[in-house]
Amino acid sequence: MSADVTTDIAALSLVLFALVLGGWLGALVDAPLVGEIVVGVALGPSGLDLVPHADAFVLAGNLALALLVMEGGMSVDVSSLRRVGPLATAIAVAGTLLPIGLGCAYMLAAGFRLGEGVASGVALSSTSIGMATRLMQTVGELDTPLGSLVCVAAMVDDVLSLVILAVVGNVRGASGAGALAWRASRPALVSALVCVAGVAAFGLCPPTFAAARTRIPTTLHGRAALLFAFAVTLGLTVAAGEAGSTHLLGAFAGGVAFASVDDAKTQWARNEAFAAWAYSVFFLSVGMQIPLSALFEARGVGLGVGYAVPAVLGKLATALFFANRRDVADAEEAGNRFVDAADDEGPSSDANNNDARRKSRRRFCSCVSLSPDAFVVGWAMVGRGELGFVMARQAREEGLIGPEPYVASCWALLIATLVAPPLMRRALDARRRKRDAAGAAAGGRGTASSGDASGRAGDSNDRGSNDGAPSGARSNDDPVGERTRGWRLGGLI
Repeated sequence: MSADVTTDIAALSLVLFALVLGGWLGALVDAPLVGEIVVGVALGPSGLDLVPHADAFVLAGNLALALLVMEGGMSVDVSSLRRVGPLATAIAVAGTLLPIGLGCAYMLAAGFRLGEGVASGVALSSTSIGMATRLMQTVGELDTPLGSLVCVAAMVDDVLSLVILAVVGNVRGASGAGALAWRASRPALVSALVCVAGVAAFGLCPPTFAAARTRIPTTLHGRAALLFAFAVTLGLTVAAGEAGSTHLLGAFAGGVAFASVDDAKTQWARNEAFAAWAYSVFFLSVGMQIPLSALFEARGVGLGVGYAVPAVLGKLATALFFANRRDVADAEEAGNRFVDAADDEGPSSDANNNDARRKSRRRFCSCVSLSPDAFVVGWAMVGRGELGFVMARQAREEGLIGPEPYVASCWALLIATLVAPPLMRRALDARRRKRDAAGAAAGGRGTASSGDASGRAGDSNDRGSNDGAPSGARSNDDPVGERTRGWRLGGLI
């Protein structure tokens, strides 16, 4: 065995050991992927440069990302897409345009040109679908309506970001109105065609496999389904990337095509250990692509730390879409209950009216507060990944931005990448605690109501049937039940 091979084996062992250790340390803040990214930064080409054959790791990371996106597509409840699709699209559009607008304003205020401001803002506009999918998977929320909303929003956000960057880059070299129009519209048209191909695959793949399934031995159903899914996903991934869209859109469409094929999903779940290792390599590769040496240039540090504010706020603001959609409905219900109760009570004094108005205002304010679900969506959109750094580097190589905006973009992306996972995990934990508490309170209240009804059953003949109505009204007016139903995203959209 040559000395070079021995050295590579030793270096590879060290990297894998550090990757496991980084994941364990990251788990202390409920975000193992943060530790894996930090290991990539420290040991990657711009750090200690201990990763052997770094290009191979980056390639393996890209493959793992495609598999992770495919898994996100397979986990989507297609029946819920009609409900979450419009809201996810609105979140994605806002999550793309707000960082561009805020980032451009920041760069203009810092004295840079409009073109540099737009290109720097585009670098902030992407969302890491891999990071969001992995976190939702870790807490068991990937196959829920909320998980579908996050995955679809992140996927649409990435597509829009890549389309905008492609348009900005293509327009610079175009000459003539026709060439300009084609270069500007091509990424959007190709992305639309990939979506159409995904819809067609969803309609054709399940019945095709069902027909072939009868000719396959029972013990091989799962493997055959997964191989079929891999083949379709590979075709869509390559076609999407070569045609001018993002290859991740093809991977997502391939996963959605098999979202209703239980054999493929069951077989994929059996390979959880392999998938976990592959995803760790992906986050290692994310860290390896962060330009550590460029992060500490004098002016770029301060500029980048400040640039992290629009990078975070521009994405976190998307939580308002989810909160408003839910809270307006709750506010209307609360207002209707208040009006109905006031009508039942009949005429009242001015003091009672003032008290009622105060209660109504308190109810409305409680309705418009942000819920844990809203923060889950917001922090999921804040998380960046390798795509943001790739877009910043591409903008720098094409001359769209100078060295200082490039360093500032890297700092903003790095900060957002590190803070989003633990805060999203905290929001998910808060959502689960509140949902469990609401369910427990609803169960306890229902038990108490049953006991009270049984205890008063003997008195109903003496006091008449009118007293039973208020008891029933109180049970039906129970706000805990409304909140319990409210956590189910499908009922909110």
